[in-house]
Amino acid sequence: MKKYLLMALLLCNLNISFGQVMKFRSSIFSLKTKGTYGWTKWSEPTEVNILIVFDLDKNRITIYSKETQVYDIYQTYEKYTDSDGDDTFEYACVDANGLRCHVRWLKLNSQNGRLQVYVDYSDMMLMYNVKLLE
Repeated sequence: MKKYLLMALLLCNLNISFGQVMKFRSSIFSLKTKGTYGWTKWSEPTEVNILIVFDLDKNRITIYSKETQVYDIYQTYEKYTDSDGDDTFEYACVDANGLRCHVRWLKLNSQNGRLQVYVDYSDMMLMYNVKLLE
């Protein structure tokens, strides 16, 4: 029943509340870095099969890549909808090394509801194309 409720919420403008676990499966990964002259272009997309778990009960986001990435959430921002109608859900986090970053997931309504997860550091960005798991 909980799975059906989660799907209904996601289909209805993705109104997210605390007290739930969301699981995504990534199929594509890309990154870009910041150098002396600004940001690089996104790297060539790489096919991957990575599980990403947003555990809002525990204030933790885990990305099960080759090296597991763990992000502890210390602040949750309000959902933001841009002029294209795309929804952004953003969390301020600290990684396992104590570095601050932001993890956000987007529902790109302007692109048929495509989902993406980003991990943003001051000098690097990671991007995952994802699908929600039931």
